[in-house]
Amino acid sequence: MNKTAPVLIQSGLPVLLIGEPGTGKTAWVRSFAKSLNIHVETLIGSVLDPTDVGGLPAPDGDRARYLLPDWFCRLSKAGGGILFLDELTCSAPSVQAALLRVVHERAIHGSELPPRTWIVAAANPPEQAAGGWDLAAPLANRFAHLQWAVDAEHWMDGMVSGWSQKPEKALPAGWERRIGEQRGIVAGYIRHSPASLQKMPEQDIQRSNPWPSARTWDNAAVALAACEAAEIEPHDALGGIIGDGESIAFLHWRKSLDLPDPETLLGNPDKCKLPDRDDNLFISLNALASAYVRTQTANRWDAAWIILGRVAETAPDVGAIAARQVAKHRPKGGKTPKQAAAYLPLLKEMGE
Repeated sequence: MNKTAPVLIQSGLPVLLIGEPGTGKTAWVRSFAKSLNIHVETLIGSVLDPTDVGGLPAPDGDRARYLLPDWFCRLSKAGGGILFLDELTCSAPSVQAALLRVVHERAIHGSELPPRTWIVAAANPPEQAAGGWDLAAPLANRFAHLQWAVDAEHWMDGMVSGWSQKPEKALPAGWERRIGEQRGIVAGYIRHSPASLQKMPEQDIQRSNPWPSARTWDNAAVALAACEAAEIEPHDALGGIIGDGESIAFLHWRKSLDLPDPETLLGNPDKCKLPDRDDNLFISLNALASAYVRTQTANRWDAAWIILGRVAETAPDVGAIAARQVAKHRPKGGKTPKQAAAYLPLLKEMGE
């Protein structure tokens, strides 16, 4: 199995398990759901029609409406669960197109699935699938692609124990609060390397794999937060979302950062040392903004603006995004900060 899979699934990211036939992908998904006592709805790519995904139109007076498919109704009634897209690389292009909004928004025709609905897919590599198709770029770019291989020790343990599934460890409560800080780090990397934001491969076959885009970088921030909370290394997760090359470059860059603790900045705003490098300063300020938003008090509000005021004296453009984030969360009793005046022109340009 892939140890990253349970973490990313519980984070809400769409996950695609890719491996050879007979490696237990389908069985693991069912066992995973059973261990968490959640409902599973399975759609088989090789036999799907677009109407199986999006439903059928029906007359409704002088207009038409769509009849929601049974799987959608059952998931809604269960309050969520796993929508399991098996044999995904056996899905025809028309079916892949029908799946786009389901995978990205968990919705069809204005109706949304419950928030706690996780999208999981499994597939053989297209060259090993029966009547296989490469994934279209828009669909491939929505998933975290995780390689699935047989582990001999895990297999032997299963053979002896009768394949009993241990309950999966849930992500700790409040893990989502880490996302803001990770988004700040990811944004800092893109500020450092703007060309890395959108790199759609030129060849169609490569577009079926992970590649960097505005969407996948946001997914990467969620994955980083989930992996940090679960205390696992993020290499596999990032490689499956933005591609191995970009993942290596990002993690190497992140390792080189020397960032102050945002709580230290908020606790001593007048005398604390700020980073000299613009990219480090940008990340530190956004981490500070995320820390403030997590715990909003009048004292922390004042401290955040003292820091932002210091930055505004030399580099207001570096602090503008953090200033906007802090300004949106004024606490009860928080006074209008004089330091905000330096950011007003930039905030107006940003549409604030």
